[in-house]
Amino acid sequence: MRDLRAYNARNTYMESLEVKIRTVEKSVLVTEVGLAFFVTAAQMVLKVEIAIVALVGGVLLVGGELGMLEYFMFLVFISRIYDPLQMALQNLAAINATTVQC
Repeated sequence: MRDLRAYNARNTYMESLEVKIRTVEKSVLVTEVGLAFFVTAAQMVLKVEIAIVALVGGVLLVGGELGMLEYFMFLVFISRIYDPLQMALQNLAAINATTVQC
């Protein structure tokens, strides 16, 4: 800062620094919006898959092709599989967000 003040270049330096900061903020915003869109879309797909499993299992249960115990086991199994997948998606997004260079 002493050199900048001595050569009267402080304003020029601060303006160029401001431009660089805005450029990085824009790139971070685009990256985070893309990650948020990906994670949200993937979680919606996972939730629809849970509903499909419940619906198909209900149809098979009503049709007599599936017992109540098997249906319940499928529901428990599918919920135990998809919960960690949702957390893994969130963690993947967090890891990808940290690779943005500042």
